[in-house]
Amino acid sequence: MPTDAMRKQYINNKEPSMKVDQVERWVEKTKGLSIAHIKELIVSVICLGGDFDDTINRLKVMRERRYDEKDFIDRSDRKLGFQK
Repeated sequence: MPTDAMRKQYINNKEPSMKVDQVERWVEKTKGLSIAHIKELIVSVICLGGDFDDTINRLKVMRERRYDEKDFIDRSDRKLGFQK
């Protein structure tokens, strides 16, 4: 996972108009999240107007979820695209 400095640099590069105290909050709250998670956070909050805390909580739940074979249904018998 990216370090504090890496997350700070990524956030600053993606949203240069963000205030220093806001960047620091984002860096603190994104500890343990990947760059892909942080990208999703930026899109959700900055681009789509989502709530920061709700988005952080959703991303952390998604990160911690463990999948098993029940989550993956074999749909190889279904036709896709032009095969229908």
